[in-house]
Amino acid sequence: MGTWKRENSGRDINIVSLGFIRKSKGLESLIKAFLKLHVDYPNSNLILVGGKHPHDSDSYFETLQKTVKNKGDQFNIFLTNFVTEKELDNIIRKASIIVLLSKETNFLEASGALARISDFNKPVICSEIPKFLGEFGRKPNCCIMVDHDPEAIYN
Repeated sequence: MGTWKRENSGRDINIVSLGFIRKSKGLESLIKAFLKLHVDYPNSNLILVGGKHPHDSDSYFETLQKTVKNKGDQFNIFLTNFVTEKELDNIIRKASIIVLLSKETNFLEASGALARISDFNKPVICSEIPKFLGEFGRKPNCCIMVDHDPEAIYN
């Protein structure tokens, strides 16, 4: 589980997901989609920024840590814990794409991650769930909304 320090050379694709690392986000689908992308874009990076939610068990976070440890070095997958505001600004600034996934359809709360990235004018891929539909509606050019299928995320 390395720390992402690689400088964006201008040709790298830096895909960033941020916020709590929760099973309800389905980050394993993002990792599968990224592994497929990495074949065609070997300079691409997947950076998962965040830590375990205080109300969740350790098991999902630990499983994700093991996945990143097993594949991370070979495929440029990085899992950081929470970082300082300055470090987060730097990661978002270098991001090519922000991916915000969630399988949770029962809650309409605002997305802290979406609020955090809103000033950076980055392309967003997100789940088509009430939380993001409430923020984006179905406006074209605001974001790309996807299902949780790795193929849909990849496309």
